[in-house]
Amino acid sequence: AGSAQAAVPPGFYGVSPQTHLGTTDLDRMGRGKVGTLRFEMAWGLIDPSSAAGDYNWAATDALVADAARNGIELLPFVYSTPEWVAADLDRHKCTGNECYPVAPRSRAALRAWQAFLADAVSRYGPNGEFWALNPQLPEDPITVWQIWNEQNSPSFYKPKPKPKAYAKLLDASGRGINSVDRGAEIILGGMFGTPLGGRKPGISAWRFLEGLYDVKGAKQDFDGVAPHPYAAKLKKVKAQVNLLRAEMRKGGDRNAELWMTELGWGSGGPKNPLNR
Repeated sequence: AGSAQAAVPPGFYGVSPQTHLGTTDLDRMGRGKVGTLRFEMAWGLIDPSSAAGDYNWAATDALVADAARNGIELLPFVYSTPEWVAADLDRHKCTGNECYPVAPRSRAALRAWQAFLADAVSRYGPNGEFWALNPQLPEDPITVWQIWNEQNSPSFYKPKPKPKAYAKLLDASGRGINSVDRGAEIILGGMFGTPLGGRKPGISAWRFLEGLYDVKGAKQDFDGVAPHPYAAKLKKVKAQVNLLRAEMRKGGDRNAELWMTELGWGSGGPKNPLNR
């Protein structure tokens, strides 16, 4: 609603799509005054081999250009590990997109991740190569980066979620991003409230955040916490956010921002508590 949008900054409301977007979609979003677009920056697809300079930025370039033309801010979540990192450097038994949820863990793998992030910022960040190559576009550099996605869930973080392992990923992320843009903001990957319905090896978002704060120095590696508080009723959404905020206070992180990077209900389809 227009009155609601007037009360918050232009980028407050956004879209986190589940399908490919084309120019027509971005144009429609621009007319609808969508403030922010969250999208996956897929390392596994952009950097398919260990060869230097073989990045495939084409799909991301198109999205960034369409967003800039429509005045839409971008929030990339950087996710998915290429096979040459997961299988070759980390010796995980996987091929192709099976490797995508396998988070980098060895020194060599984390160095590769760090280098990719630095190159991504060099392309799309302030004074980035993309903007120099496209002077006809309004320059709107990416300045906020979200690290991974639902790292508290074994569906998205393999071999299994561990706050200490994710803290190492965060540290490498900060080194890579800040080596190019010291003013960039780093946001935790969005966390689903109770992966696997609360069963192990899933870790609830608030327990995962508690474990992350227990890792020495981890608090300095991020500027915001991102809930994915899916629930059938609004009061349960609020309860999840409050649990995360409580952990932020306990961790002495009162000033960190909250980014609600996924939230939604369905209006149809198979019977589900989230269809309202």
